[in-house]
Amino acid sequence: MVTNFRNSLITCLFSVSALGFAFLTGVSVYKLVSPAKVNQVQQEVAAYQAPHAKSAVQFYTYLEQKPWAPVVQKYMNEQKQKEQELFDEVFAMLGINQATLNEYKKAYYSYYLEGQDRQRCDVSKRAVKKMCNVQQDDIKNFLGDCSVNIDAMNIVSTKEMGIACATQSNLYIDEAGIVNKNNELTEQVKADLLHEVQHMLHDDSFNIWILRVIFKEWAQDNQEKTKLFTALMSRFDKFRENRADILAGLVDPIYARVSADYYKNDVEVNGQDISDTHPNNSERFAYLDQLHKEMLGATKVA
Repeated sequence: MVTNFRNSLITCLFSVSALGFAFLTGVSVYKLVSPAKVNQVQQEVAAYQAPHAKSAVQFYTYLEQKPWAPVVQKYMNEQKQKEQELFDEVFAMLGINQATLNEYKKAYYSYYLEGQDRQRCDVSKRAVKKMCNVQQDDIKNFLGDCSVNIDAMNIVSTKEMGIACATQSNLYIDEAGIVNKNNELTEQVKADLLHEVQHMLHDDSFNIWILRVIFKEWAQDNQEKTKLFTALMSRFDKFRENRADILAGLVDPIYARVSADYYKNDVEVNGQDISDTHPNNSERFAYLDQLHKEMLGATKVA
């Protein structure tokens, strides 16, 4: 019975017609089985624990030891406050609390894992292969030097991805685009890797996914509710990207600088971008440029 129920729910969540990227963005709306029903037939589900929580704490400790530690503390406090405010808004809208969210996470975690790659990185449409051991070692060594525990992360080579993309468990790398002519990781690539790793450390993929699961039960195809929730999730998505930019930049001023310059150049060459999920490139340049200045200022004082 458990197996059949599990398979039917997975089919509901991740069928070709139902999901792919559409589920993550809320294009399709489904009535899902309640957490109580899932727990009734699947008693073996354990309490959910974010797989990279300990690594996140380790990374924070690493940042707090930097010469620009006051800047680190300032931004970390701001990020925590912003995240809590957004969660509070979501909780108020959906009529839930943290305990309810944890129950949903516990109930649906295995189903999320079944489809995380198709949702976030659309891996089914890309060529995936084993990464060159030398490049994989370079990435692991770099992240390890930044106190990022990569033991629970899989590094996978793909293409047509940009530089990188992260699900909860897998870091997908466009292998052809990550090294320079000397076969070394560039500073920009390092900044991008640190950005994507933040999504893993903060469980961003699963958090957004589970909130959309709860939303679909709450909205019941109501267009006004859908409009309100979509706007709130857009703010949540942009917050996550801002946090990933900031925390990656806090590792070293060079990463804040190269990222700021990248976004400035992109605006100059391609014009202003518009996105529902990311801050626009002018905004990203502005806050990364400011971060770079604050880090250098704190270093001089120290």
